[in-house]
Amino acid sequence: MKRFMGRRLSYIPALVLLIPAFIASAVAVNAAETLLSAAKTIFASQTISETSSYSGGLTISEGVTLCAPEGKTLTMTVAGVQRNIKAGTYKDHVVLAVTEGYKSQNMGNTYLLGAAAYINNGKYDKANSVSSAIISGEITDEAATDVKINSQGDYFNGIVVAGDSTYTIKNANITLNGHGGDDFAGYGAGITTYDNADVTVENAVINTTGAIRTAIWAGGSSKLLVKNSRVVAKDGTDMNFKVSMMNEVPWILGLSGNLRATNVLGAAKAIYLNSYVEAEKWGALSTDSTRQGASLTVINTDIVVSGKSGYGSYSDQQILNYYYGSRFKTPDMALIVAAGQCGATFGKSTKANVGADLYGQITPGKADTATTVEAGTFGIMWHKNQNGVVNIKENTVFNCGETVFLIKSDVNNTAYPIINVDNSTLKSVTNVILHLMESDDPGMGGGPPGSDTMWAKQFVVPTDTTPVKDDNDPTVVNDTSIKANFSNMAIVGDIYNSRFSAGQNLSVTFDNAAITGVISSGTQQHTQAKPGETVTKETYYKIGHVKVTPSQAVCNGSIVTLKNGSVWNVTGTSYITSLTVDASSSVAVPADMGIIVNGTPTSPEALKGTTVAGTIVIAKK
Repeated sequence: MKRFMGRRLSYIPALVLLIPAFIASAVAVNAAETLLSAAKTIFASQTISETSSYSGGLTISEGVTLCAPEGKTLTMTVAGVQRNIKAGTYKDHVVLAVTEGYKSQNMGNTYLLGAAAYINNGKYDKANSVSSAIISGEITDEAATDVKINSQGDYFNGIVVAGDSTYTIKNANITLNGHGGDDFAGYGAGITTYDNADVTVENAVINTTGAIRTAIWAGGSSKLLVKNSRVVAKDGTDMNFKVSMMNEVPWILGLSGNLRATNVLGAAKAIYLNSYVEAEKWGALSTDSTRQGASLTVINTDIVVSGKSGYGSYSDQQILNYYYGSRFKTPDMALIVAAGQCGATFGKSTKANVGADLYGQITPGKADTATTVEAGTFGIMWHKNQNGVVNIKENTVFNCGETVFLIKSDVNNTAYPIINVDNSTLKSVTNVILHLMESDDPGMGGGPPGSDTMWAKQFVVPTDTTPVKDDNDPTVVNDTSIKANFSNMAIVGDIYNSRFSAGQNLSVTFDNAAITGVISSGTQQHTQAKPGETVTKETYYKIGHVKVTPSQAVCNGSIVTLKNGSVWNVTGTSYITSLTVDASSSVAVPADMGIIVNGTPTSPEALKGTTVAGTIVIAKK
């Protein structure tokens, strides 16, 4: 009862309205509000049927529970600040606001959103807005200007825009402290857009602290433009509440945290321009449960995770993400790509990429700049994906602590993305550019969404990582092969395929490109956990960190194509299963190394203009 305060429909009891005799002296302010000037005390639990204002303060006795009638929500503000309704003496002006609010749904649950401002179908619905939570500023049918909102309680929404609305939010200052209710439904977010709303947020400052207390949320088929704004989201400490989905990041990703700064769902289209988005952990620019038509475009924006764990952005299901002239700085991944045909593009903030209108709004001197990535572990990590495309182009720079492209795949969740990299820079401290690995993501648990058993409880590090022998032909590119294409660039680093539970091939093509490093099939070993060790939520950080020992391919083929003047400068032992070298390209090996094709020593010159397949070993003589 206390957790929802009447906001979630299924939790609102059918109580009888009990109004003490002292309320009879009230003076009506309007049809929906009652004003009481003297300090009052509520002694008994009751249903509050209409908005009441206590200018002299209010005391709620211990054990008292207040709620709204069925189908409505009750919100308390004290001196304009939203607070949880609980026992205590509140000496400033108190308002108990009764509103219908927007009905948001997720997983069969319906939530009534109490919001400071509710705009629906192009109209400011003041009767169903908690207007006492607007500390300053102006709300009209067309715009919210200079609005200040301070929520120091749970679940409360700042501004909700729904229906067929076209709306502008300018110079908003929103502070949210307290946990949210469901970040798949926008329950408790600072700014939320639903249905077909078309919303522009400009010069906003949003600070939020609390588990799943999203700063900006876009869903339905809404359109959202956030420009020249600053969003900072800090993790909460109160985790003693239940939700229908997640109240923290799945540890199985190798991450921790309980707050996504922003979230895009459904078929929403969101654009961030000239902005700063920071999460302490979990994620800064997230997406979830998207469908066809969804997109996330990020232009000249800083994407930051300030704590010890978290990702910059996420792409899932059907969404396409675009990052132009933006800057990632994260302790873990810059981007995670999940299930579906989702993908992303990294490039410059050019007029051709962003369009003339947005290009004209880029901060002066910042247009036509490249995207840069500073990632503490992995640049991009895939866990599940079905031919989703990631394009990296136009001088994009990746600087990563470990692998630049980490693809997790297994028999239950096979990932086979397409990766196109052109004229960009890829750097790794561990010297690994791309790695197709046997997934260590233990996946979903047996429990329902929101339960303690929703996620697997543990991952046991394999003691045997020897690739199985199955019917996969390691020499051919097939439907589930990884296809990675590199063009017009030079790469220093290694590329590996260490799948072992079932056959899957890695195909890498170099077009007018040079790579200096190892390309090989191999076996993997975890670097932060021993074989047989059990990894749990408490040791989440051991997930994903592996090294490879080159070894002969079994089911894990490595296929290499060199064309249009490409060069592979081999630096160490490499086992591949197919090699195509056109007449203009070459394989360069040190003097103490040799190439053996199916047991026959072969010179680099003999490979020009040919394709060889089978067992190809490049090693010391």
